[in-house]
Formats: sequence, structure tokens, C-alpha cells
Amino acid sequence: MTERFKSHSTCPSKCKTKAGELSVADHVANLCVGSTDVRNPYSEVPSKKTFPNHTTSSISLNSETKPPAPASIGHGVSPFTELDRHTSVAICDPIMADIRSIHSGETQGNLPSTLNSQVTPRLPHTKHDIDRNRVQTSSTCALPRKPLPNAIHVSDSTDFPVASSRNLKELEDEVHQGYEELRILKKEIVGLKDNERELHQSNQRHKEECSQAVRALQEMAFKSWKAQAWLPTDHDTVNLEISTLQAAMSGWIRGATSNDSRLDDLYEVFRGEDQAKHALKEELSKVMVFKNDMLPQGLPQRRAKKILLEALLGHHLFTNVFSAPFSFIGDESTSLDSIYRTGLSWNIADAHRWRSDTLRLLCPEPSEDEEAEAARLKMPALLDDRGKIQAENFIKSPARCFFVTTPEKTADLQKIYQQATGLAYHLWTRRSMLKIVMRKDLNSFFHIGDRPMALHTSVQEDIENTLIGQPISIVVYPSVVAYGLDECVDYETPRPWTPAIVWLHKPLSEKPQVPVGEDEEMKG
Repeated sequence: MTERFKSHSTCPSKCKTKAGELSVADHVANLCVGSTDVRNPYSEVPSKKTFPNHTTSSISLNSETKPPAPASIGHGVSPFTELDRHTSVAICDPIMADIRSIHSGETQGNLPSTLNSQVTPRLPHTKHDIDRNRVQTSSTCALPRKPLPNAIHVSDSTDFPVASSRNLKELEDEVHQGYEELRILKKEIVGLKDNERELHQSNQRHKEECSQAVRALQEMAFKSWKAQAWLPTDHDTVNLEISTLQAAMSGWIRGATSNDSRLDDLYEVFRGEDQAKHALKEELSKVMVFKNDMLPQGLPQRRAKKILLEALLGHHLFTNVFSAPFSFIGDESTSLDSIYRTGLSWNIADAHRWRSDTLRLLCPEPSEDEEAEAARLKMPALLDDRGKIQAENFIKSPARCFFVTTPEKTADLQKIYQQATGLAYHLWTRRSMLKIVMRKDLNSFFHIGDRPMALHTSVQEDIENTLIGQPISIVVYPSVVAYGLDECVDYETPRPWTPAIVWLHKPLSEKPQVPVGEDEEMKG
């Protein structure tokens, strides 16, 4: 048997060592263990492949009918199984493949090994040879029981591959589900971006449509304005302009009476008999109620001159500038005023329309017509001249005893009258009619619900309505009231633009009135 095997082998099956004879398989197995440790000393990944020789190391003669007997090396584990457990190498090198094939009895086939360099017919093994080789292998190639230092022990249980496969399948399902959710989210993001783009485009279209509608309305309004250039002025605008004018007048009075605001120099005025004193009393009677030639009781001593001067200025400006529509023309206004009054006697609407159109003809809208442009440029100069004349008339009036004239103060007063003249002209170009309500036209007693009245700033606010029914002492500014609408209708209903500013006094106790200059304890 031995001689027959030698004649067909390329290498001896045993080699001699100091310890005795060692089979080729054992020798090569020992070499592979060292070779594997050198090539992969830190390998910790167990092989997922299984080999049939991991649990058996010998084949009986009747292997077709009997199961292979387990190899008893060490603790019942074959050397190749022990080698795989320690090295964690699933696929051995070609030499080990040759040795495994020799031990398992399989045909070497085309293995790239020097052991299979010659085609050797497969010889039957006797039971005696197999037992002898098993004994020699067991005694000479038993691997140490201690695991290699860098190896990870993998259980031989058959449940581990199944559990690992199940866990891997679950992880794959989770990953697939995550990718599916990510795909859905990306699709939703794309849809949201498309919706945002559509909304933005729709918003742009709506903005363009709104802009076009606004432009169309503006064009329509512009065409209407071109057709009717003289547009009506709203109530708030008129009220603001008149209030601004009154504030300018009050500021001028503060500056003109800053050096002397006492009543000491007025004693001789009201006690004298000359013409100037009578003229002053006559002017004051238009704005103030006299009782036995005495000033109203309770008039603040330090502010008396200012209040009286403000009342005289307000009365003069509004009655001479705002009362008559053609007053700015001067002497030529007489004939126009006559025609206007004649028309009012038989047709109020036509008279107001004629008055409005006549004033508009005197100041046409800007145009390329040279004659119309020349007529338009004359109106500002005409209004300014009329304002200067009215300012000079007030400086020469009996009110001059209340202030000191200077070139600067005179120029400031002229500007105020010019501003008033321009405002009055534009108000009279409307279809509505103006009326200046003076003291004689107002109610003699104050009532908080009376729209044409308002308290002067020097009067304490009537919180508890204690001033209702008190007599009005001074009308500081007259009321400006409009009648009629721009359609030349409803000229019977008054529409106050600004109320009359009034001053009154309610005494704390009944005290006899004393002449001006003798009341040393006037209330402030």
C-alpha cells in the first residue's frame, strides 16, 4: 500500500523530524497556520462561507452510506475547523486547498498546487491506513486550545447565520423604507416649489392688473380734471388753511405787543373825548360788548391788549378780504358787485354760477395761448397788491394804539394779508357762497353745542358745562360759513368751515365793575 502510493506521489507523505515522523498534511497544515497568522494577524471578520470539512476530518470506506465520523483532535474539533476559528479566514491559499482535498478524498481537479502537478489515479484507502493517519495527525498536529491574540471567537451555532440574515433583511427593509420616504419628501418639496412659483406668478399678475386699474382710474380722473379744472376743496383742507392763517396772525400780535401788554395806557383812551378815542371805541364795539364804557370784567390784565388787538385784526381781515368776492379788484369791483346782487335777487343758483365763472375767467389755467397766459400771470400780482393795501389800512386804523409799527412788522403783516387774499379768491371761485359771521350775527350767550362757537385759549376749559348760558364778551375771530354745494343747490343750509373764537368770563363772586385803570386787582 505504501509503495503503491509512493509511486504516484510527487512528494513524500511523511517527513522525519526530531520528534518523529510527521505526515505531509500535518506539516502543511502547520505551515498554513503560521502563514495565515503572518498574512492576516489582525483579522476579526468571520467567514460567511462554510466548507464541508469544517466538522469532519476523515472519510470512511463506506462514505456513501455512512455519515462521516467526527475527527477527535484536541477536544473533538478537526484541525481545519480549529484553524478557521483562530484565523477567521474563510478561503485558504491554494496549498491548503490541496491538503483539504487530500483529506476529504475529493479530486484535486485543476487546483494550482504542486501536489497536483501529476495526474495520480485515486487509490482506495484501507481502514488501517486511515486509522494510522488519524492517530498520527492527532498526536502531532493538535492545535493549542488557547485562541490567537487577535482573533474573535465565532460560535458554531447554526442559529447565528439565520439571525444575521434576518437582521440584515430588516436593516435592508429599513434602508429601503428610508429611501422611499426621502423620495416622497423630495417629490413633495418639488411640488411645493412649483406651487410657490405659481403663487408668485399669480401675485405678479394680480399686481400688474391692480396697477393697470389704478392707472386707468388716474387717467379718468385726470381727464375729468382737464374737463373741469376748478375742483372743489374739501372741508378739512379749508379749515386747515384758515387755522394756519389765524396762527400767523396770533404770532404777529405776540411780537407787536411784546414790549407793553398792560392796560395802563388805555385809561386815557376810554376817558378822553377826542376823535381818535371815539374811533377806537367804535372799532372795539364791533368785537366787544361795552357796559358803561368799561372793559369786560375778568379780562386778564397782562393779556388784555393782545386779546383786543387780535380781535380787531381778525375782524378787519375777514370782513375786508373774505366778505366780498370782487374786493381784490379794487374800485372796479363796484359794478361787478351790483350785477351779482341783482342776480341774487331773482336766481340764486345762476348768480353764484356767474360769480364763480367770472372769477375763473380772471385766472385761467396754464395753456399755450399767450393771451390766456398773460391774464393768468396778472392775477398773483393783483392779489398781492390788494393784500398790501389792506395791511396798510389796518396799520392806519384806530388799532394802531395797541402796537408799534416797524418796517419788519409792516412787511410781516403784508404777507399775512396777501395770504388771506389768495385764499379768499380761491374760495370764491367755488360754487358755494361765503359768509363771515360777526358778533352781531352770533348768539349773545355761549352754548357748548353751538357749532359756530369755540372758546379762546385764555378761557378755562368748560369741563362741567358751567359756562353754558354765560354772555359772550369778545369775539376774537369771526366764523366762516359756507352755503350751497358745487352743484349750485342747497344754498339754505349753513356749513361752518371755522367756528367763531369767543372770550367770556364767569365771576367767582359778584363784584362791582370799575372803570379801566382803576381796577388794581383784576384777575389774571
